[in-house]
Amino acid sequence: MENYNVSIRNGVHRVRVTLQQWKYKGHIWLNIGGNCYGRSIIDFDFDCVDDDLENDCNLVYEEEDNCFTAILKDDDGNECVVEGEADDFNDMIVAVEIIAYLSEEED
Repeated sequence: MENYNVSIRNGVHRVRVTLQQWKYKGHIWLNIGGNCYGRSIIDFDFDCVDDDLENDCNLVYEEEDNCFTAILKDDDGNECVVEGEADDFNDMIVAVEIIAYLSEEED
């Protein structure tokens, strides 16, 4: 990210979350808006995510059962199916990064 001005609080953060189980990885991307920034942006919670979650790992979250499934891949394209409760998902998060920020003033 080229510029991040924490004094401008209203905007949309683009966040990338990396999941890993053994050598298999997957990513999800979130757009988080509102009057918040920094560390408060990088906490992940399924309850705060809408249905249009962009990902490269076929992530499916079942709100009723509070469980998920995903297909992670290694560098050779081999797949690993992972599933569990939401807390299990959080245990697989190895990186959370704000990759872009668009303030309302830049619109």
